Amino acid sequence: MNIALCLLIFATVSAKLVPLTVIKGAGSEFIPLPKGENATVADFHSIRTQTTDSPSYFTSGFYKITSGPARPASYTFEETKYILNGQIDILDEATV
Repeated sequence: MNIALCLLIFATVSAKLVPLTVIKGAGSEFIPLPKGENATVADFHSIRTQTTDSPSYFTSGFYKITSGPARPASYTFEETKYILNGQIDILDEATV
């Protein structure tokens, strides 16, 4: 079974640097999948950035996915994934 565990990072684009919080041991706990699902998110942590022109937030969390059907999604924010274990194949309109 192919399982991927990712660190999700959601951020509103800002010209200023965002201070980071390191949480030791985060992601090492068991994250159960909901019945009938092959993906879930857990352990979100959000901070407000120090930008003054508009409120911006930096949010991170863990996303667990196992082999299974494609999960089409549409987002209104920037997102990146840092793969901690396994592999995720990502397609978009340029690669389909």
